[in-house]
Amino acid sequence: MPHTFSPPTVSWTTEDLYNLLMRGIEPDLCTDTLPLLDTMYADETPEQRKERMQWYSEAFEKFLGRYEQFTAALHGEFRKIQSSLLKAAEGKDQKQDKNITANIEEFFRNA
Repeated sequence: MPHTFSPPTVSWTTEDLYNLLMRGIEPDLCTDTLPLLDTMYADETPEQRKERMQWYSEAFEKFLGRYEQFTAALHGEFRKIQSSLLKAAEGKDQKQDKNITANIEEFFRNA
């Protein structure tokens, strides 16, 4: 019975990726924390809120930088895989070509 290949299922979402990257920058801005911010900062002054919003703005800038680093690294890893697969396929083709050539030579020697 032939074995059928099933691609792996991805168990994370873009929200998971966002939270993973943002948690190390500013946990307040993670999606599970956002609904709690009004309660967490209920007693802050307008000046404190302004400072917090500035910090959040800086946190988003850091997030974008980390996201770009992550996607560049991921792209690089995919390129390595692609290159390895191409080399493997080329090597297999070369081996097959050598086998075909050897078989033809053997045929003519025995003919």
